[in-house]
Amino acid sequence: MSAMLVIPEQEDLALRDWRARGAIVKAEALSLRVSSEETKTTATGLLGACRKIQKDAEAKRVSLVTPFNDHVKAINGLFREVLAPFVEADTHLDGQLLARRREEVRLAAEATAAAERQRLEAEAMLREAERAEAAGKVDIAESLLDTAVACEQGARVAEVQAQAPARVVRTAAGTSSVRKTWAFRVLDPEAIPRKYLDLNEARVRKAIMAGVRDIPGIEVYQEESLAVRT
Repeated sequence: MSAMLVIPEQEDLALRDWRARGAIVKAEALSLRVSSEETKTTATGLLGACRKIQKDAEAKRVSLVTPFNDHVKAINGLFREVLAPFVEADTHLDGQLLARRREEVRLAAEATAAAERQRLEAEAMLREAERAEAAGKVDIAESLLDTAVACEQGARVAEVQAQAPARVVRTAAGTSSVRKTWAFRVLDPEAIPRKYLDLNEARVRKAIMAGVRDIPGIEVYQEESLAVRT
């Protein structure tokens, strides 16, 4: 359900007057063809009336919305102040959880590499033990077998440590999960294709106002517009 629009009575009278005059002025303006000094004078008068009404209406509009805008700003400011500690805590905890996730991934990768090394070493020890046993070197073969067993056990321990960290953490207060999104950072601005670049029109206009007239790829020119006083 939309809110009812309430405008003070005196302002409503002005709006009614402008609405009534608007249809008349529009009809006169659209039917006018400026082809002589007389019609030029008429057009200037109509244009002045249009600009004055727009100026007065804008002033009325601003006077009506300013109290509401000020109230909205005050409410937004109050909520920003109240929520500031929570936002700061949120940012800190978010960073801590992501940092821990990266550390867990790193540790898991290291454990995976360690498990692979231990397994390869166990296989190598077994082969050495087989050769030692075939050569009649029983004591050496047993020692190599013991080493192979120890390496295999180390590989199993490392495999447990290599388990990927949980992507979701659930608590009574909330759940956190890790997701991947695409992002980017600029490495070489000169290498970026033109289709990904936006012209900074405000900066260009500021440069022109400061007297710059020669900008590669841009034509700086003058165009005429009417200045109307009311």
